[in-house]
Amino acid sequence: MRWVHDVFVRRLLLFSILLLVLVWVTAGADVWRLHRDRRTAASEQTRQLAVALGNQVGSLLQAADMALLGIAKGLKRAHLTGRDRDVQEILLQADSRLGDLFSIALFDAGGRSVASSEPGFAPGRDFSDRTYVRVHLNGEVEGLFVDGPLFGRTFGKHFLPLSRAVHAADGQLIGVLMASVDARVIGLDFSHFQLGPNGAIALLHADGKVVARWPNFDQHFGQDVSRSRLFTELLARAGEGEYEVATSTDGAVRRIHYRRVGKTPLIMAVGYAPADIWSEVRSGLAAQLAIAVLGSLVIVSGAAILWRGERRKLAAVDGLMASERRYRGLYDSVRDGIVMCDAEGRILDCNEAFGALLKARRASLMGRGLYELLAAGDSRETARAAFSQIDERGHCDEFETEFFRGAGERVFVRIRGWLNRGAEGETLNRWMIVRDVTDQKQAEEQLLLAQRIIENSSEAIVVADARTRIVAVNAAFEKISGYATGEILGRTTNLLKSGWHDATFYARMWSVLEGNGTWEGEITERRKSGETFPAWVRISTIRDPGDGRITHFVAVLSDVSERKAAEERIRFLAHHDALTGLPNRNSLNDFLTGALQESGESGGRMALMFIDLDNFKTINDSLGHQTGDRLLIEVARRMRRLVRLSDMVARLGGDEFVVVMQGVRGVEAVSETAMKIIRRLGDAYEIDGHRLHTSPSIGISLFPDDGDTMEILMRHADTAMYHAKAAGRNTARFFTPPMNVAANQRLVLENALRGAIDAGQMSLYFQPQVDLEGGGERIVGVEALVRWQHPELGPISPVDFIPVAEESGLILQIGEWVLRHACGRAQQWADAGWADGLLAVNISARQFRDPSFCETVGAVLEQTGWPPARLELEITETAVMDAPDSTAETMRRLRSMGIRLAIDDFGTGYSSLSYLHRFPVTRLKIDQVFVGGVSEDAAARTLVSAIVALGQALDLELLAEGVETPEQAAFVRSLGCRLAQGYLFHRPLPDRAVEALLCPVTAPG
Repeated sequence: MRWVHDVFVRRLLLFSILLLVLVWVTAGADVWRLHRDRRTAASEQTRQLAVALGNQVGSLLQAADMALLGIAKGLKRAHLTGRDRDVQEILLQADSRLGDLFSIALFDAGGRSVASSEPGFAPGRDFSDRTYVRVHLNGEVEGLFVDGPLFGRTFGKHFLPLSRAVHAADGQLIGVLMASVDARVIGLDFSHFQLGPNGAIALLHADGKVVARWPNFDQHFGQDVSRSRLFTELLARAGEGEYEVATSTDGAVRRIHYRRVGKTPLIMAVGYAPADIWSEVRSGLAAQLAIAVLGSLVIVSGAAILWRGERRKLAAVDGLMASERRYRGLYDSVRDGIVMCDAEGRILDCNEAFGALLKARRASLMGRGLYELLAAGDSRETARAAFSQIDERGHCDEFETEFFRGAGERVFVRIRGWLNRGAEGETLNRWMIVRDVTDQKQAEEQLLLAQRIIENSSEAIVVADARTRIVAVNAAFEKISGYATGEILGRTTNLLKSGWHDATFYARMWSVLEGNGTWEGEITERRKSGETFPAWVRISTIRDPGDGRITHFVAVLSDVSERKAAEERIRFLAHHDALTGLPNRNSLNDFLTGALQESGESGGRMALMFIDLDNFKTINDSLGHQTGDRLLIEVARRMRRLVRLSDMVARLGGDEFVVVMQGVRGVEAVSETAMKIIRRLGDAYEIDGHRLHTSPSIGISLFPDDGDTMEILMRHADTAMYHAKAAGRNTARFFTPPMNVAANQRLVLENALRGAIDAGQMSLYFQPQVDLEGGGERIVGVEALVRWQHPELGPISPVDFIPVAEESGLILQIGEWVLRHACGRAQQWADAGWADGLLAVNISARQFRDPSFCETVGAVLEQTGWPPARLELEITETAVMDAPDSTAETMRRLRSMGIRLAIDDFGTGYSSLSYLHRFPVTRLKIDQVFVGGVSEDAAARTLVSAIVALGQALDLELLAEGVETPEQAAFVRSLGCRLAQGYLFHRPLPDRAVEALLCPVTAPG
């Protein structure tokens, strides 16, 4: 046992040395950590200060720029009025608002001084060679220019020049505004921040000059530091960074954080001196040294006391060693685990077998509580009950429990225990014998698990003997087959046969099963109810390991009814429309391919109808897609009943359908079918409580007359359908070659129209609107009219390209362009002196139905500055009545924005007076068709009189369009219509010509 003592002494010495090293290392680490934390805090402080001061300087520059912009706007107005005496007043007012931080100066277009907010400023001096003036005179800079720091000898100030050019409304240079920012005030702001004795803050210009520095502002103002480490770092990195350097200004070593001020050429640099950090750290160094010395003394004293105590124990230990050796070999040879515990269950001793059972060294188990080695829960409660039995009866019955061993692994054991009493009957300790039964328990659990897996499997499992008599089934089999277990045990598997498979099928199955031991395939089986169902079955054989004969069959059976149904649904949807059930485009292509081949071989004729529903989009948008879908379903149902069984009705998508008729003898039969479709689809539909109406436009192409391929027939039928729509809808048209020419022309026009705006081919003309009360001399408004000048096709009439834009959807882009440019041009006229009058802009029906139309109009007005009260949107009577409910809501939103609304071409549509009364309209425009006939047509005069009377009754303004003769003007004026437009007064004019009429004083001339 002496070697144990020697080991203890060596360990005590080593431990004492380690503690001493730890004390001194800890002290050094504390000093190092204090220094590191102070440097980190200082770096973060300089970074945050650079950001804050940069933002402060940026705000200062932004305030100066906003002041320059405001002054520039006032100078523009002074330039327009020609009142140069207002310039000095503008600068003085600006100076009174800005305070002492800025002073403002103005230079003319030649670079000579004009005026300044500083008293004593001499006008007429030439500043054209100053950088802050020259860059604007030469057009080198747009917007705000920040020059390098300067010293103004006239006023004795250090300042930073900020300049901005001032242009007139036509773009002409009026002059240059310069705001001088007092650099000393910036430097004084830096002095409010504490960075230690050697800290510094500097604002630098990108040309390398110092704008402001703290400390020593006067010494460093304007100093060139372009060759310093800061500018090397700035060029090599982004606009923000950190480095350590001995600065060129005073030679001090500093850690500097720099940051560019926004997009300006200014850089904010903030630095602290690492030497200042060491000055703070040294104060804590003495305290750490004292603590380390005191800790070393305590460690040495404690080690000496422990060494003396160990020497006294050595003699007692030697006596015990002999007794230990006598009984240790006895129970270490036992295969079961033996454990000795005290009254609290702590392990006092155990043999090697118990350590091996827990995969732990025996020594590591000493002193541990037996309960903590047990699995939590029932295992511990069982052990506690057994220990109670030992205390009460002196022994306990054998019981099972669980121990945890390495990596969370469980070991199952059986335990017997008894008390060990002394000579006088006192309790000395408790002994237990522990036997490992893990393998036995795992085998039992695996068997139970297999039974549970079979019982809970979602697939049916059947076990049959060698004569195919059923000996076991699971719950899934009962559910799938409908048979209870008691009904089927002992019966053969033949009761599941459906009769769908013949004897040959089963013979092949048994042959494969006997040869390979397994068979897998699909079988149609029969349930108890008599219903048949498809099943996927896998059968395996079980053989006797001794002689190899088959003892059992195991079949795993899955009901694949749902999967088969889903596959059928997928196959159906691949060739049919999901909504209507009609064949889709894929089926149509297959059918047409076969029909064309058959007709070509037999010499027969075939017709293809392309059908599009009229006004379907209006129904869909106003009542919702659900109502629209139900309407399409009803249309498809009616169409299927109108054609022969040999014909095909297909849906291409949306409201487009195709009918293919084979074996037609002449166009009469095709026409008759087309007329039946038109009449039947035109009947009213009762859907969701609504009585709906739609009609078909039908285009027809014939094989082989109009083409011999599917693509040509489809294209020609589509072309004929567009001609049916152009003819008034609710009709049918057979394809003719001239239609192809028209379609090609329309395609060329549409393709050209797509790039017209980006190519600058669109322009605006304006037709003035006049007041008849003054003889038509006074212009009360202008109507914006779009014109298209194509470089190759020449001028294209709106009558030709507007319908194409409507159908292709390009009208949304064109309409927004017209509205934006018209409002922008009108605002320019207003700035030039057009004090009143309306701007009228035509809006297409498709624009008006666009959900974002009101937001688009609001955005245009906000961006151009044109007042809503001076904008009048014109929409045709027909477009208004397409969807009266949604139209009324859009109109109410526009009127709430202050915008005026007019109904154009009034009298040519089908207005309902009840709806017209609901619309928040401000003006009716009488169509020129009626106005042009009032001189010789009594009916036209009557109609115009009625329209005027109606407008007056509804308290609406009235405007007559297309007035070309004095007689027409006199007639409408006599009825009380006081507004008009037409060639009698003005033709549509380009914007410059209109500007000369609206702003004769300021218009270029």
